[in-house]
Amino acid sequence: MPKENSFDLNTPDGGRGYIAERFKTVLKRHDYRQYITERLADDFARTLAQHFERNTAQCDALQLRLNAADLQNDELKAR
Repeated sequence: MPKENSFDLNTPDGGRGYIAERFKTVLKRHDYRQYITERLADDFARTLAQHFERNTAQCDALQLRLNAADLQNDELKAR
């Protein structure tokens, strides 16, 4: 998720906004916008958004570790 889009995942609007943004940017789907804003249950939107954000944070942390390992490996090969 782009960091410029910060959503308060403890609020219904924040959860819905996060889910709508994921559908738009990751899934390239715009056809669920009305459903997300009007019908998606508040607690479900918040819980799902929090789940996605945890997974995204874990993936980002793992990618940083992989990048560091790649750099270290490149440095060892260069010796």
